[in-house]
Amino acid sequence: MENLKYLKDVMSLDKVILGLKQANNEELKRIEFLIKQKDKKEEEIAQLRNDIKQAKEQVTASEKSIFEIEKKLEQSRANLNAVTSQQQEEALSVSIKKQEDEFEGLQDKTLELLEMIEEKEALQKEAIEFITGITNTIDEIQAEVDQGNKANKSKVLSLENQIEGLLSEVPPEAVKLYKMAASKRAHDACTFLIGQSCGSCKFTYAAGEVATFNKGIDLILCKGCQRLLLPAPLRDI
Repeated sequence: MENLKYLKDVMSLDKVILGLKQANNEELKRIEFLIKQKDKKEEEIAQLRNDIKQAKEQVTASEKSIFEIEKKLEQSRANLNAVTSQQQEEALSVSIKKQEDEFEGLQDKTLELLEMIEEKEALQKEAIEFITGITNTIDEIQAEVDQGNKANKSKVLSLENQIEGLLSEVPPEAVKLYKMAASKRAHDACTFLIGQSCGSCKFTYAAGEVATFNKGIDLILCKGCQRLLLPAPLRDI
């Protein structure tokens, strides 16, 4: 049991390492959130660009139609002065009215399209400015994360060396179990038996098993979480 007390220190150092490695988790989550917002805005920009392109194509088609109708109107008005009967005049007047209505409709449609293009271009400009700002924010946060990781790297290495030193004082079989647990749960490999349950996953053991565990003779990996299960008396050593 005496040699196992070093595992208690290992457990404490592992918690410190875990804290250092998780120090930037919130910032990384923030970066992930911002990237999703950026991607969403880029999709909006792509849609706006497509809408603007289609609208401009429609404007070009409308302007072409307006030009053609305008020519027809000029010809029809000229022909109106050359009619030889009232019947011809009435028929031509109906045709001119129809062309004028079509002309005005195309003009209105073109103006609506131009206004829509202007609105969507303004939205596109805002979206591009948003992406520029969010990109700068992401870069700033990432620089802070990188700086923090660099500063913590040497601390983690020092702590890991201390852990190796402590493990050299622990029985080989216990070290083997610790490393098996650590391979699955880095820096969270040990837990204490509390009452009849695992202190981490709460897996419950029979009273006879607990009595055996607490002697500290044969350590095991928890059946529930695969952490190295440390005997309860070790907490007070």
